[in-house]
Amino acid sequence: MTAPLLLRKIAITAVAVSASMVLPTASALPAIPAPGGGFQACTADACGTIGYAWADDSGAPVGHVTVAHLVSEVGQQVTSTAFNGVPVTTMTTLKSTHDADLSVVSAVSSDLSSSITLSDGTVLTVSGYATEGDIKSGQRVCHSGWNGTTATMHEVCGTVDSIGPSAACQAAGTGTSTCVVLFAPPAGTRGGGPGDSGAAAYSYQPDGSVTVIGNYRGTTTEGKAIIEPVYAAIQIFGGRPYLGGTIIPHGPLPAGLTSGSNGS
Repeated sequence: MTAPLLLRKIAITAVAVSASMVLPTASALPAIPAPGGGFQACTADACGTIGYAWADDSGAPVGHVTVAHLVSEVGQQVTSTAFNGVPVTTMTTLKSTHDADLSVVSAVSSDLSSSITLSDGTVLTVSGYATEGDIKSGQRVCHSGWNGTTATMHEVCGTVDSIGPSAACQAAGTGTSTCVVLFAPPAGTRGGGPGDSGAAAYSYQPDGSVTVIGNYRGTTTEGKAIIEPVYAAIQIFGGRPYLGGTIIPHGPLPAGLTSGSNGS
């Protein structure tokens, strides 16, 4: 073999080795979870958080639950931010109620799962939901929304100190229902802020999965979080939280795969 040809072969081999060291393989990239809830969405006027996946009476997924003060009219559109590999998507309000601060919007993807994704990309598996009488005083409850502070902390937690009646939820005050649940955060902190509205509220189970309690809708003047419970949505809309789909649990995603501004 002549010297020029040998040198050319060595150079080609060096380039191939160098490329193999810098190009990631498909197996090295984290799997993207099918969306259930936890992502930010905005109308022309405000941004909030989409809570958790919702199913019809047959158990088939139809969309997601959020708050009515984000999308209050049937047919109104809300646009998601790009989130963990899910592109910007426009959703349509399917159901909305003035008996509680709740709405159901169409699915952000044809592939939904019973999961909630925190702002750092951590996926929580939803294994159940609270029905009448399940929520107890002193129970630990958390939510993860897209307020600037909440998104930095990834979740806000507290303990339940007030539980509304579990039947015949009716409008009360500024959009909340008579069924609202309040949880108190640690002293000196607030239970949430603008941009968190609609976020799923949940309680952890011993196996690390979560039970959905409802949707965060605001705070009291004392800073307690106001939660519209799941059973209010069941009473008013029919259906129930979606508990199917393929869930891909993992820890925080690399920063480049998590996007979305902290709206208010």
